[in-house]
Amino acid sequence: MRTRPVLAVAVTAAAAALSATALAAPGATTIGSVTAASAGTQLVVTAAGTAAFDGALPRADVGGTLTPFAQADLAKAAGTDLRAAFIEELEDGSGLRFTWDVSSLPAQVPPEGVRYTWAFQAGDAVYQLQAKRTNLVATSIADDPASHVTSAASGAFQIRGNCGNLAPVPEAPTNVSSCPSLAFLPGGFDTAAGEVFLDLAYDTAFAPEVTKGVVLREAQVAATSIGASFQAGISNATTTQSLNGWSPYYTGPSVSLGVASATTPGQNVTYVPATVDGEDWTGSLSVRRTASTTTLFVRTCEGATGGCSYTSAPLS
Repeated sequence: MRTRPVLAVAVTAAAAALSATALAAPGATTIGSVTAASAGTQLVVTAAGTAAFDGALPRADVGGTLTPFAQADLAKAAGTDLRAAFIEELEDGSGLRFTWDVSSLPAQVPPEGVRYTWAFQAGDAVYQLQAKRTNLVATSIADDPASHVTSAASGAFQIRGNCGNLAPVPEAPTNVSSCPSLAFLPGGFDTAAGEVFLDLAYDTAFAPEVTKGVVLREAQVAATSIGASFQAGISNATTTQSLNGWSPYYTGPSVSLGVASATTPGQNVTYVPATVDGEDWTGSLSVRRTASTTTLFVRTCEGATGGCSYTSAPLS
């Protein structure tokens, strides 16, 4: 039987609002052609155009509201004094790096004494990233992948998903939720910089929703989205220094299409992704035909925490 830690309280995905602050705002977007055709009760819209993007994305501080651990000196000594969290694209463009920034990071932490977690939603899927020095001590749940015991030198970096409630067990007899481990990932501990980082590639078999152009939004496990916590099998909000309410991260560049009334604010429209090829984009969507389906909206996102612009055109 393989092992993994369990997490207190249920999973809740936060419906974070779109940020209006752009770290890397996209350039001009044009709508070159639009067609709209009725198909029964549906309206099928096809469009094409161009979008200019500004290039490489900066490292993004995702913000959020910090909830400190009650004993500040203990948090600093243990490496759980979380100060900020960052997302950036890997240099080769193959994925993303998630970074926890702490005020100090001891060279070694006893096995299973401290862990760093990051819960997020991509599409309809909720995932949790986890970084630890080792994975030697855990409660026994038979769904982790093989080789869960990792060396103290390399650390244990995982992505978890399919979160849900567990049946009571002696180690966790009360209301406990858990996210089964999906895969081990590359990561590291930079003691000089006070940073813990984990790399997640785009388009993996275990997290296919994490792809170029998707929006990452906050999710919460045990009332925490981004956390640095003391833990021994189970952790919760009282053992964690956390960041909640962080800004959505756009893994741009991306172009998305939506249909609504002309007076609808662009950030309130529901979008589906278009196909981007260099500066050209094409896409189509089908919506229920109503008196409000009068306008095509095009959302262009450079990336990072909210770098989006909105363009619209009437449907004739």
